[in-house]
Amino acid sequence: MAGAEENEAGTEPETPLGQRMARGTLAQQGGTVAAIVSGLITTTALGRSLTLREFGVYGFVVAFASYLYFVAGTVETTAVNEMAAAGDERERDRAFTRSIVVYAALGCIAGILVALGGALLVGVLDAPAPLAHQARLGAVAVGILTACGWVAKVFQDLLRATHRFSAAAASEATGSIILCVAVLVALWLDAPLWVIIAAGSAIPLYVGLVAICTVALSGVHWSFRPGEIHRGELRRFLKFSGGVFVIAASDLVVTSLDRVVLGALRSAATLGLYEAAIRANNLIRFWVGNFSVTLLPVLTGFQAKDDSERQRGLLLFGTRYTLIAVVGPTVTLMILSDRILGVWLGDRYTLAAPALSIFLIWWLVAPNLSIVSTTLLVERQLRQLAIYAWLAATMNLVLSVALTAWLGLIGVAIGTTAGYLLAVPYFMSFAYEGRGVTVGDFARTAWLPAYAPGVLLAVLLGVARLALPLDNVWSVAAVAGGAVLCYWAGIFFLILDPGERAFARGVLSRT
Repeated sequence: MAGAEENEAGTEPETPLGQRMARGTLAQQGGTVAAIVSGLITTTALGRSLTLREFGVYGFVVAFASYLYFVAGTVETTAVNEMAAAGDERERDRAFTRSIVVYAALGCIAGILVALGGALLVGVLDAPAPLAHQARLGAVAVGILTACGWVAKVFQDLLRATHRFSAAAASEATGSIILCVAVLVALWLDAPLWVIIAAGSAIPLYVGLVAICTVALSGVHWSFRPGEIHRGELRRFLKFSGGVFVIAASDLVVTSLDRVVLGALRSAATLGLYEAAIRANNLIRFWVGNFSVTLLPVLTGFQAKDDSERQRGLLLFGTRYTLIAVVGPTVTLMILSDRILGVWLGDRYTLAAPALSIFLIWWLVAPNLSIVSTTLLVERQLRQLAIYAWLAATMNLVLSVALTAWLGLIGVAIGTTAGYLLAVPYFMSFAYEGRGVTVGDFARTAWLPAYAPGVLLAVLLGVARLALPLDNVWSVAAVAGGAVLCYWAGIFFLILDPGERAFARGVLSRT
């Protein structure tokens, strides 16, 4: 019977929590790999089919969808949190209904802002009139698709809240593949730039539609209960979403104003180089971010049970495994940045390599903050998180404006990375207080096992650059892929203890 196979929250059949999280994380990263491959294909096709100016304008306009997509992320955090914390099916349905209502209202507002704001800000670009016209049409299309896509997003949230991480990841991967196909078809048909922009901006709609089908096929129960929306519950939902919104809005400053500053102070061609650097940087950003996807519903359960011991274990060992997963790819991309950009997008984009390496410095630090940040969200300690986020954003803006006029693209990269790094001491001053972990615990358990092999990896890659030509896609892919695999293999066989190796084999054998 279904009732015997699922728990009250409607999750998948019970398995040990560590295995469930590991499989969920692995599935999410598998979905990310599919999204990354699709993104690489899409960006390669765009970079080689469009002129530098067209590519810069494409990225400028499509980015407007992501500028306000952070609002959907704030609703997602609240939706997953409330649905995961629901004590029974009826309570979860009420949380589901509140989520749809909020998504619909904010999606319409975001769509209008994207359409109008994007169309107006196109004027800051150094673009001829016909190209600017295409950009304005594209902004309107992005706005319409944004409004349509947000409502469907709640179904992916439902999958995550019920611990169906594999299904949620599959929805995201399939949506990314659909986006890739849509852009390739538009390029193949030699469609106007605004059509290409529209095809490349609809990821929320693609993912949401696939998630709707997945929910229907997987048998996850949901019910829309508008008559059971209570003002007090809706107010609580909006209050938490509002707090997360204030935190996430700092990302708007970091991601959007960097483009605006660069577009205003430099040429559209420089903006095209920025797009190359930031898209390669985003590969690591997404890789890091997806390790947090399984955390929210799990930490919500720990908080409900006041299970501080398991919170401590997840904080310490979760950071260990996240760093191990992230440091190898990040170091490899840093050392081989010019070679990778050259064989990926063409030699003209190798000028973006120094900026890319600077952007990537942050991702060697960020995994140390991801788990405790999610814990603070679950505990609803939003005020201090907001101060930290806006401190980083403010320093980024000041530094980027000051340095871009002087150094151009590298100035933006330095401003962004330095802004984040300079805010870390404030974050550390409150985030780990009372959690039962020390600097020594992190050094022994997480930092030494990940960073020491990372230094060795950097040295070996430097030698490889000198010894090998690395002038075609096959040699670069072989060295980059081999370096990451050797890094992980070395840690697996030389650093992980027998219990950890057995656990990893068990997870992989059942995935």
